[in-house]
Amino acid sequence: MKKILIGLMALTTLIGCSDLEDVKYDDSQAFVAFQRTVYDLKIPLNSSKALDVLFEASNKVDFDRTYQLEIVATETDANPATYTFPSTLTIPANSYTGTLTINGTDGGLVDANIKKLTLKVSGLGENESTDSDKVVINILEFCPVVVEDLVGDFSSTTFWNGPAVHVVSENGENALVIEDFFTDDAENPGFEFTYDPENNNNISFEERNTGYFSAANGGYIWIRMSTNSSNVSSVDACTGKIGIFVNYFIPNVGSYGDQNEVFTKL
Repeated sequence: MKKILIGLMALTTLIGCSDLEDVKYDDSQAFVAFQRTVYDLKIPLNSSKALDVLFEASNKVDFDRTYQLEIVATETDANPATYTFPSTLTIPANSYTGTLTINGTDGGLVDANIKKLTLKVSGLGENESTDSDKVVINILEFCPVVVEDLVGDFSSTTFWNGPAVHVVSENGENALVIEDFFTDDAENPGFEFTYDPENNNNISFEERNTGYFSAANGGYIWIRMSTNSSNVSSVDACTGKIGIFVNYFIPNVGSYGDQNEVFTKL
């Protein structure tokens, strides 16, 4: 049996070497494509922003490779006044990558609703092929959180407290706290959360006990983040609103479902 195994291994090795010798790579043939098919161009409120889109080739050549760019009108709904881009895209000589810079401008014409700019590249050489000749640019307005402008009094009508005014305070880097939200928890009454400036100021918070005991259901009410991908909690620094989807539940009993708790800066 051992001799048979050794013979099979030797045969496999010979076949593998033969296959490799037959494989030849033709460097004159190139595959070109956008590095990604979708990009987000988040333009700060009343400002401008540049976005670099990468176009890559599988080989290098000793001359510039230039391609034409055009808008795919049927797949574009962004206002032409909100973006500019060159008519050509170049991969420089002796390089694998070319960079297309798209400039976005707010000008009061962009909001949080995504508008699309779809571009198509053409003018490929006879030795070039692609399966990604289009790129989609999502254009939207983005307001960075300025903590000094965001903290203070907020009005709200919430599932938890009904109509109320709450103070929002800074609570560390990219972190805020809604003071005295869970008043039944004497040691920790604040609703603490963090926001991610790199991800649309989306909010996250820790699962915790509210301190309120539901005698009717025989348990303490807890909170956790929604698991529904449509219910995204975030800080909207453009409008001064904080929206948090909270799932209230009693362990081993049941859930009150997702509740959208909204706080508006006064």
